[in-house]
Amino acid sequence: MLSSIDTLINNHPDSALQMLDSLKSEKPHWSKSQRMRYDLLHLKAENKAFVPLTSDSVAQALVCYYDTWGNANERMMAHYLLGCLYRDMGEAPQATEAYLDAIAQADTTSRDCDYKTLFRIYAQMATLYHKQLLLSEEIEARKQVRHYALLAKDTFNAIFALDKSISAYILLNKKDDAELLQKEVLRQYMDNGYIQEALLSSTKLMYIYLDYPGNLPKVKLLMDDYEKKSNDFNRDNELSGSKRQYYSYKGQ
Repeated sequence: MLSSIDTLINNHPDSALQMLDSLKSEKPHWSKSQRMRYDLLHLKAENKAFVPLTSDSVAQALVCYYDTWGNANERMMAHYLLGCLYRDMGEAPQATEAYLDAIAQADTTSRDCDYKTLFRIYAQMATLYHKQLLLSEEIEARKQVRHYALLAKDTFNAIFALDKSISAYILLNKKDDAELLQKEVLRQYMDNGYIQEALLSSTKLMYIYLDYPGNLPKVKLLMDDYEKKSNDFNRDNELSGSKRQYYSYKGQ
């Protein structure tokens, strides 16, 4: 049953949590290894369902147990979840340390290496680096996300890792590099059928082009394409949330 629940977590974490909760009354009768696996899966499902993690006692117990009895993937997952807990608690240095410990557990020479979890760890680290404006570190972490996403045969997240790194290049005032990378990202999105993602990502290219008056015709073409084809606009033809930044570019 626990193995079946594990297969649900990535795509249906809420359902996985319901199933785990339904088994809670049986847990005291299980072996220690089964109880620890239950706790690992419950924490994993909560993290995937965006339930804020607030207590490190369970996560610390999982790290202690799996560091002794777990395989490489289990050790990596336990340390990763501890990092996610510290992330939710706003403890960036401790989260980073836990993520680095998780990476150290990975056996990348093994055919069974959990590359999906590994690239997610690097993605979490990249986000922490971005918030602290450690932009060079963020770029390197995004490169690792892309590398392991490709090994996991996850094309979308491999492209998305490149896409997410563009903001760091812009903040470092490396706009020539950002432009080249952005064009490559748009090409890869389009080649793989991620049309809406390409349209949204093109707004960063608009921002880059706006610095050079000679590029205004290119900006106009991008904007016309975005307004015509994007699903981001509601029935009143308006954008919401952070996507409203587009209006600033258009006004400029």
